[in-house]
Amino acid sequence: MNIVNFGYCRPGRNLHYIIAQDILKTKTLKKLIVEVRDDEDRYSHPIFPFIAENKDILLPSPFFNRDIFIDLYHFYAYKLLLIQEIIFNKNEPIEIQDMDFGHSSSPDTADTKFLVTVKESGRSPQTSTTFERDFYMKFPRSYLKKIHKLCKDYNVELIFIYLPSYGSNLTKPLEIETYKKYGKVIFPPAEIFENMDYWHDEDHFNDAGAVALSTWIAGELKN
Repeated sequence: MNIVNFGYCRPGRNLHYIIAQDILKTKTLKKLIVEVRDDEDRYSHPIFPFIAENKDILLPSPFFNRDIFIDLYHFYAYKLLLIQEIIFNKNEPIEIQDMDFGHSSSPDTADTKFLVTVKESGRSPQTSTTFERDFYMKFPRSYLKKIHKLCKDYNVELIFIYLPSYGSNLTKPLEIETYKKYGKVIFPPAEIFENMDYWHDEDHFNDAGAVALSTWIAGELKN
């Protein structure tokens, strides 16, 4: 199997849509696996306006997107900067990175007392009424739908993998019904997430946790 992990810090489904769009234009995929957390983030990713194409920035999902105007500002400000660099020939060549990967790994293990405190606090997203939830989820749901359409157009199987934070008291993501509309949802075994030796902090695995999760995912893909 040839597998690539495209990860980038901070949530924001519109960035995931742009990345998926770029990949599917140039590569032939069998499966696209999208990480989901306890709940969807309802805002634009801060990097979106810097890599979005014209049609994506001019025809974004407008539903309850509080960042739509700041995205437009950053998009055109960045384009203007690029034009100035071309006109005045100020662009400096950047060394091309040809490494197979680039990531921030950590062998450190989170403090046990800290993780115990996190778990005892009973981490879970705030509850809301159905109306409130539908209102705030319009934005991320619209991009999940776009990602699904991309996969359908390119005949790619869309899979969601649930990766909760440490101490989460949820057994499934709050948007589970949305994910099930568009693809299969897979759940790594609880013992991976419950192992304190696998965490760098409450939201990120350390190297040991990454190996454990990656090994499990590889087995699932083989099966």
